[in-house]
Order: sequence, then structure tokens, then C-alpha cells
Amino acid sequence: MIDDLLGVIVLAVVASLAKTGEIQVSQVVWLIASAVLFLGGSLVLGRVFNLSFVAIAKRLRTRGGILIPAAVLAFLMAYIGAALRLEAILGSFAAGLVLDESDERHELDELVRPVADIFVPIFFVGVGARTDVSVLNPFNPDNWAGLTIASFLIVVAVIGKVATGWSVFGKPGINAWRWALA
Repeated sequence: MIDDLLGVIVLAVVASLAKTGEIQVSQVVWLIASAVLFLGGSLVLGRVFNLSFVAIAKRLRTRGGILIPAAVLAFLMAYIGAALRLEAILGSFAAGLVLDESDERHELDELVRPVADIFVPIFFVGVGARTDVSVLNPFNPDNWAGLTIASFLIVVAVIGKVATGWSVFGKPGINAWRWALA
């Protein structure tokens, strides 16, 4: 989860970079602190939500009825994240963490996969299209602080991935390096 959190933070920093064209250290510190508090609070409240989530899903007697409350939660969490001046994707990520603890997670995963296959590439293309790549120019001294922060976050994310992969050593039939690079 830590490497996913770092990935979402990097994604939020990139999205902020795309909006404003700059990265400020105070913004990154605020983003990290508020993201950790938001995700932690989401997980705590998510345990309560999961009980009602399964009950609501069972009452909806339609095909894919589990998808409706899951989508409502994702949109609600995205809205709350945006209201807290975080990126909406962080709220959706929190909803995913909450729903991953649900008893219905396998069925939900199968239902969401085709939707994600359509919209995830559109999201990344949209973020990339709005990004001001001139802030990545290392020859401009104004960009050095942002590039330093981005480099630090990338290094921490890679270390987190490798540490996660190494944690599966000793389990037969698992390639730890492949796990780390996934």
C-alpha cells in the first residue's frame, strides 16, 4: 500500500504541475500530510461502510448491482478529496482501498475492469496533455526545486517497490524481482 500511496502522491504532484506549471515544497508537504490523513481516515471509516455496502448491494436486485454503490462511493470520495484541495483521483484511490476490504471485491473487480480499461488511458492522456513540460527543463534554475522533489519521490517509490518485492522472498514459486517491478 505504501508504494501505491507514493505513486498516487507522485501522480497528484504531476497533476498539480499540469495545472499550475510549478511545484512548491510547501505544496508537496501539504499534499503528503493531507493525503496520509485522508487515506487513513478513509480506511477507518471504510470498515463501517463495508458493512452497509454489502447490505445495499444485496438489496439492489439488478445485474451488476454491486457496481452502483461502489461507483457512488468512488464519486463521493473523489468529491471529498477535491473539496479538501486534494486531487480527485486520491479520493477514488481511497474508495478503491475501502472496497478492496469488502467481501464482494472479486465480483466488483470483474465488473469494473472493462470500465477501467476505457477510462484509465483517457485520464492519463488528459493529464499528459495538460502538462507543461517546460518545467522539466533542468537548464532553467527555476525548475531545480521541483525536479529535486520529483526525483526524490521517484527514488522513494522505486525503493518502496523493491522492498515490497523483497518481502515475498522465501515463498516458493514467486519471482520477487518481478513482483517488485510490477
